[in-house]
Amino acid sequence: MDDPYRMLGVRRDASPEDIRAAYRTTIRSAHPDAGGSQDRAARLNAAYTILSDPARRADWDRRNPVSPASPTRPAPPPRSGAAPRPSAPPPPPQRSSPGPAVVFVGVVALALVGILLATLGPADDDPEGDSPFIVAVGDCVDLDPGVPTDVPCDGGRADGEVVALGPTCPADTELVPGDDGGVCIDRFPSFSPESCVDIAGQVVTPVECGPAPDGIISAVVDDPNTCPLGATGVANLGDGRFACIVIP
Repeated sequence: MDDPYRMLGVRRDASPEDIRAAYRTTIRSAHPDAGGSQDRAARLNAAYTILSDPARRADWDRRNPVSPASPTRPAPPPRSGAAPRPSAPPPPPQRSSPGPAVVFVGVVALALVGILLATLGPADDDPEGDSPFIVAVGDCVDLDPGVPTDVPCDGGRADGEVVALGPTCPADTELVPGDDGGVCIDRFPSFSPESCVDIAGQVVTPVECGPAPDGIISAVVDDPNTCPLGATGVANLGDGRFACIVIP
């Protein structure tokens, strides 16, 4: 298993705020658009799941304690009849690593602090409460890496908006599960079968279906020549896919 502290780039005594900030930074760099991969995103999520939960973090630290420093072997006594050699100046004192008992006591203290913080409620900078995805109500999110990542609402990458925190979601919203109940996503219109489009010249835009849509997508294909019968138009989606459109 990956060392969660190394995955997020934090010290073993990092505070919950430091861990949350490190996760925000690393999960963005793991997005495929930023040169990352879904595998790295999953490993970062696993690391954050351990370190953001006081009990899981305490269990990991207990099973992976810091190794104590090796004891120093004393020098042998001088041989009988031989003049003692001048002793070298003693080395400067070194701070030894804490033993397993000290580490365990520190882990228990961190766990108690985490429980106390959870009892007092969410931090001021996240009034809607923590979620395992570090997103809040009102954020626009990209769902491509398999985990909601907050993105600008007007950048073209947003798949939807967070409207509530789970596990109970309003009607017509999608629940993305997570350790804290998940988040409720209101997906934006997209190029998918049976969705509607607005046609303005050569520009085709997905829209909510109204009483008289400009067009309806009958299929999304990789080859425009394979559109089903009845399609009266084809829109190039720009990613190797084509939308077959029926104009009422």
